[in-house]
Amino acid sequence: MPGRSRAPEPRRSLPDHAASRSPRRATSYDVARLAGVSQSAVSRVFSDGTSASPGMRERVHAAARTLGFTPNLLARGLIKQRSNIVALIITEVTTRFTPAILYRFGVELQSAGLHLLLFTVAGESPPDDVMAQLLDYPVDGVVSCATLTSSQFARLEARGVPVVLFNRVSATQAASAVSCDHAGMGTAIARLLHAAGHRRFAFVSGPRDAPVSRERERGFMAGLDALGVRRVERVPGDYTYDSGLAAGRTLAALRRRPDAVYCANDAMALGTLDAVRIECGIRVPDEMAVVGFDDIDESGRGAYRLTTVRPPLAAMVARAIALLQRRIDDPQAAPEQVLLPGELLVRGTTRPA
Repeated sequence: MPGRSRAPEPRRSLPDHAASRSPRRATSYDVARLAGVSQSAVSRVFSDGTSASPGMRERVHAAARTLGFTPNLLARGLIKQRSNIVALIITEVTTRFTPAILYRFGVELQSAGLHLLLFTVAGESPPDDVMAQLLDYPVDGVVSCATLTSSQFARLEARGVPVVLFNRVSATQAASAVSCDHAGMGTAIARLLHAAGHRRFAFVSGPRDAPVSRERERGFMAGLDALGVRRVERVPGDYTYDSGLAAGRTLAALRRRPDAVYCANDAMALGTLDAVRIECGIRVPDEMAVVGFDDIDESGRGAYRLTTVRPPLAAMVARAIALLQRRIDDPQAAPEQVLLPGELLVRGTTRPA
């Protein structure tokens, strides 16, 4: 009725789990209070190369176990102006076709006491917003499987962040780099095919902006040119199986059909093989040899037994991390560019010399 006040609703008690405090990570101050020591004493106990009495260490470690305390490695690193974090920039193509690179970097960085911060980019070069995100973190260095622009190099250099390029070199930037010798292996493939009696050659390229594909093509063309071969059919691809399939159909339909095809990666080589063998009935390697690059898992399987090149991934990753650590420890160290040879695996898609 009008004028009558409403009775207050009864208070509802919170459930036990809601009333309880949210769990909080124990800090060094909590350990110090429980152990009856100063916070700086706790820091000394958990820092390498510092002095603390056995009794103090025992009290601090006992308090830490009671509270479930673990040192904040990032905070400790920042005190020393080192985060021990390495940013890895990797392209979508790399993660799709050679995922072993990512695993190998994780293993090697962990073994070196470093931590991996991953940035994946869709194209050959990272967009500027990705670089801005990277620079939000206190990284000690960058390993890039992508092509960096001059301005991106300059931003990293201005922040004192060393860079190592992986599986590519830069003709314009003074940056350390570790790469498979793509051109040298392309030349080796040209010699292998020519020695087997092939005289009509073709190359299936990767994307236009892919420096690795350009290097593999450059070495192949130089090797053939040295052998007196001037004419080479060229079919563009995009590193995918489907583009290799299309390239195989194109090459099989040519009036002057090639009898040896070098593809810039294994995925395209497998597509080319399926097109020429299954769809076009061409005998491999008797009528046409096919060679790839990368030695992905499918290449060695019985259905393909593809002749290819195995890059020395483990050695490349180890060398890249060593170069990066050298630049971190000595920012004035001169950049180095290292080329490592791959292993030419001769299988069933090429005939013997």
